Amino acid sequence: MFSKLTWKLLAFSALLTGCNDFNFGAPRPEPPVGETDSQEQKSVRRLSADRTHLEVRPDPSPMPILQAPYSDQSPILDGSGAERIWTRAPILSLELGTSPPTQDPSSAGVRLALRAIYTDTEIFFLAEWPDNNRNHLHQPWTFRFDQSDYTVGDQSEDRISFLFPINGPFQPNQKPTQPSSWDIWTWGCGSTQTSGFALDQIHRVTPTRPTGSRAQSISLADGSTLWVQRSSDQGRSVHNLSKKPVDYLGETVPRYFASKPTGSGADVQAKGSWEAKEWTIEFRRKLSTKNKDDTLFDPSRGDHQACLQVTNGSASPPNRHSRVFLIRFGQRP
Repeated sequence: MFSKLTWKLLAFSALLTGCNDFNFGAPRPEPPVGETDSQEQKSVRRLSADRTHLEVRPDPSPMPILQAPYSDQSPILDGSGAERIWTRAPILSLELGTSPPTQDPSSAGVRLALRAIYTDTEIFFLAEWPDNNRNHLHQPWTFRFDQSDYTVGDQSEDRISFLFPINGPFQPNQKPTQPSSWDIWTWGCGSTQTSGFALDQIHRVTPTRPTGSRAQSISLADGSTLWVQRSSDQGRSVHNLSKKPVDYLGETVPRYFASKPTGSGADVQAKGSWEAKEWTIEFRRKLSTKNKDDTLFDPSRGDHQACLQVTNGSASPPNRHSRVFLIRFGQRP
């Protein structure tokens, strides 16, 4: 039997842990000026659902590198990824693994294609990965006929989260040992998609117990304690919770619904689409928001660290993680 502490560590590790393999893609040929990809071309360049079992190449370098070229134009945030501008961005192919690693041979690894572009004032990300099913319900109200009442269900929506360091060491794949803070963006199929924004949160590791939302304690080898807390950025969050239905409204009722966020909670825009059993998600944010709860993207400061997590509501286990990678900004003309 595992101790309570062991279960806590496994749960924390399962939240944010990276895998150890990757390979790089290359820019695809550009279509003629003024054209976007045809459906056939787009299907070819995407990671198709039947390529889930791709061979993984050994990682010859400390961290994968996502090249982010400069552009004087911005892509339209529609979740299609079909615009010509994205052909300028090299693909970083990331293998997503489970944490702890699954022993189920039927649970194959998932390959995600990632791109980035930046302008004078903004940064954009394009993520694409295979998913056989579209899952939009996240912990819905589920009617229990034996209790004649609604309880919170255990379903998970399809979603993707980006993690970026703000202060302190960036340790998304291990137990924290020092105070730190991270910026987290989450797009959810059911909880954020209709708003056009992502859930913007800050992840804090502090030596003293924080106030506000729930915090988890982590005991260190020297006997000291760190507290881990994740909360929405200042302003109105894109996430909203519906009240438990009083009357019977069906076996499942959506519990999360999206609305337009405000303040720092409205910093990150995101839009996705599910087509041919693949997700395509685009993110957009200012390089500098001047908010303390956001990471600063400064191309003049060299490489920036990042990590991501993908949740497939139909998979077991549902959460998969990348390893930490570097965002490398290209030079301006």
